[in-house]
Amino acid sequence: FPEVGGSIVCVNCFGLKSDSTNLYITNNTNLLPAIESNTTGERSSITKRRMIYSPTAQESKDLLSQLDIFEAQQLPKYQECYINMRKIIPLDIYQTSLSKMIKEGIPEPVAKRIWNIKILHLICTHKDDIRKIHIADLRNKYENRGLDLFEMRAVWYNLPQWDPTNPIETTKAEWKESFKSKLDDMAYKDSKDMLLDDERRHSVYKGYENLSIYDPNVVLKTKFVYSASMNLNYEFDDNV
Repeated sequence: FPEVGGSIVCVNCFGLKSDSTNLYITNNTNLLPAIESNTTGERSSITKRRMIYSPTAQESKDLLSQLDIFEAQQLPKYQECYINMRKIIPLDIYQTSLSKMIKEGIPEPVAKRIWNIKILHLICTHKDDIRKIHIADLRNKYENRGLDLFEMRAVWYNLPQWDPTNPIETTKAEWKESFKSKLDDMAYKDSKDMLLDDERRHSVYKGYENLSIYDPNVVLKTKFVYSASMNLNYEFDDNV
């Protein structure tokens, strides 16, 4: 499956069978360590809420297999949401203006939401460019607060893989892990009909479910280039 690993998953949340309760595992390690220190991210809060249980080797294998099945079931949803959001986000999102988006046919409420929620811009950003974004910007400029489930799935589909063992990428991998944890939580609530309507799909999109302004099949191009001094600079292609 394309880059879906590394997230913290509550096995019980997704109805995955286990003889033990309150079991958390990840889909790239056998067991989460019990972390009691005040670390950032989802792990510390999970530790406060749940007790870590040590599964047997067979239990771990079975649960990991079920997680793979879960991700296989979710993948078409990620793809569908991504394609539909690509239809209403211009490729030149970093160069365009709100007024231009409206002139091109995006309804004003939808255009304002896309314009103001910067993390939605990552849907039309090449993965290599996303990979180079500073962690401070990921945590602030590109925070996921307020996204509905549809938008979360679309963004997740286009996120790159960061290596959690690489000191330079560790914090970015943790940011992605936290994003996926929130996405999985929303997906679980949706399966139990526990999401509010606006959490499932924001009201600004009502009546525009089939809106298609831009071609979602246009291949994204990277906009990062290296300067002679090896400092990263943006280079935008007007033809993108």
